Amino acid sequence: MFPGRRHPSAGGAPSPSAAWSPRVRLSRLATGPASLVAIFALVLLSGALFFRCSFTSTGSVTSQVPASPSEEAGLPVIDVVYTWVNGSDPAHRQSLRETRALLLGATEQEEQKEDGNRFTDHEELRFSLRSIERFAPWVRTVRLVTNGQVPHWLDTTNPRLRVVTHEEIFRSPEHLPTFSSPAIEANLHRIPGLSEHFLYLNDDVHFGDEVFPDDFLTESRGQRVFLTWPIPNCASGCPHLWLGDGTCQPQCNVARCNFDAGDCLKGHPSPAPAPLAEGYRTRDAFGDSLAFVNVRLSQVYGPKIRRAVAHMPHLIDRRVMADLQTVFRDEFDQTSSHQLRHAKDMQFAFAYFYFLMEHTRPPKEVADELIRQIAASGHRFLTVDDMYRILQILAPSAAADRDIRPLVAMLHQCSASSPGEDPGDRLAFLAAPPGDSQSLSREQLLAMAGPRPHEAPNALAYFWRSPPEALAWPPVPVAALPDCPAFRERLAKSIGKTRKYKHESAPEKDVFFYMVNNNLDKLRESLDSLSFSPRKFVCLNDDLDAGAPGYEEAIGMLRRYYERMFPEPSSFELGPHRRVVPGSASPAPAPAPGGPALPPSIFSILTLVVVFSAIGVVVVRLVRRPAALAASLLPLAGGGPTDPRSA
Repeated sequence: MFPGRRHPSAGGAPSPSAAWSPRVRLSRLATGPASLVAIFALVLLSGALFFRCSFTSTGSVTSQVPASPSEEAGLPVIDVVYTWVNGSDPAHRQSLRETRALLLGATEQEEQKEDGNRFTDHEELRFSLRSIERFAPWVRTVRLVTNGQVPHWLDTTNPRLRVVTHEEIFRSPEHLPTFSSPAIEANLHRIPGLSEHFLYLNDDVHFGDEVFPDDFLTESRGQRVFLTWPIPNCASGCPHLWLGDGTCQPQCNVARCNFDAGDCLKGHPSPAPAPLAEGYRTRDAFGDSLAFVNVRLSQVYGPKIRRAVAHMPHLIDRRVMADLQTVFRDEFDQTSSHQLRHAKDMQFAFAYFYFLMEHTRPPKEVADELIRQIAASGHRFLTVDDMYRILQILAPSAAADRDIRPLVAMLHQCSASSPGEDPGDRLAFLAAPPGDSQSLSREQLLAMAGPRPHEAPNALAYFWRSPPEALAWPPVPVAALPDCPAFRERLAKSIGKTRKYKHESAPEKDVFFYMVNNNLDKLRESLDSLSFSPRKFVCLNDDLDAGAPGYEEAIGMLRRYYERMFPEPSSFELGPHRRVVPGSASPAPAPAPGGPALPPSIFSILTLVVVFSAIGVVVVRLVRRPAALAASLLPLAGGGPTDPRSA
């Protein structure tokens, strides 16, 4: 019963304490007009909180990019970059026809079969993104590079996704529009905000098992390089080792071999450059461009047998790519300008990884770095370790004794010409504490040289053969080394070629590549092997012929494989009631079968308003009539009559 109301069986007025009990205060609040306002405000606040926290794969409203697990664990921050095109789009096909007609000529364009299969979209990107969330959750963000197109199922409001147009990354607007993947790839490292290391994937590549950053890069060994089959010769009878060897070989004196990597052009006038269209007319632009890059690498780094890079996710270091495009500036500028695939394109992965493996540092740069390291040690004079490092570079052969004495004399000259030298330096040198420059005793040399001192390293052998009075050389101030040109030149000349980037070869067992064609038996066998023996890196390259038998069956087999491997939608996919409007990168609600549907946000808010309003009404009724409610429940509980006067 309501507190403060007289019971028929009780006399007197209610006590003041009863009048101000919590039940009284709550009832008065619920009976006034303010109660409705409070309940409605509570409903809106609860609905907003629910709406704020409930969105997952159907669209996120978070403005900040969440930290990836790799950042939280202190691992390298790595983004993923895809290139994607919807070749079945009528506007895209029309623009491609116009470009081909302009570059190849109308007649040749009509005779050339339009390769519709090459750009047919079977939603491989959808499943590749699912593989990232399943097997590589440490990826920070995904960048999708397109010509403005967006898959209809893609949730562009996801904070971990950004659509990047060609206009954002091409430095030269006149190179657009482009339909050449090498041209697009040559500009990927210019994506704003991209991580220093990023993974580049085509949409036909996915992860088939758990992968981690150290599958691509380690601190101690550098980048891992996955190689496959040897590159074919640029011409019949012209092996790779003949290219650029200084002799003009007739078998290699063809344009595809760049006229024996330039050997056949020495002393002869350069041939007139072929028209640009000739490079577009090639039947095998990929193979021709691979041969072109191999010849250019042989010209710069020497001839050798090289192998193709595996079709898989490629880890790219933006700094290495910038260095590569500095060394081969003209070639990459030409590649970027090609609107169609061209025989003289710089193949992205092949050029990058062989530059990574073969590029050397200028000896002068290495020498200067060594001097900087010694100067950064904080010692005033060269230590024993410093001298040992220098001697190991300058005297690498067994007959180097004659080179060591001039070195010591040269260092003495540097020391004597140093502006900071004074007569007390030698005394300070001889009295230096352990860890700094000090004289070497014969016992110390014996310990360093080992049991057979006459076979010790050259530097130690020199000291062993030296008379005891020569074992303590005058101190050489570290500050004198950068100002000693003779020493720097001698050091640079002795260093020779030094690899600039660390790398290691990786086994092929982690890579699976299959060219999907209309042979259903082989396709079934390949997909079954993937199911029973997963690989980390999988590429199912579409080479299906839509006009040949078995096309629809092959598409169905691929779809079933993807659905079996990745049944759960990723956070990059829109919900069932949303889609991307054609020509726009923004998602919009999809119409329901019976008419236009409400946007999910409005629908959620209205639903919450109704639910919480109903709850509010029930709460008000419970507070206003507790006695009536209790009395109505007594018969159900077997508690006797409901009339209080019968008690």
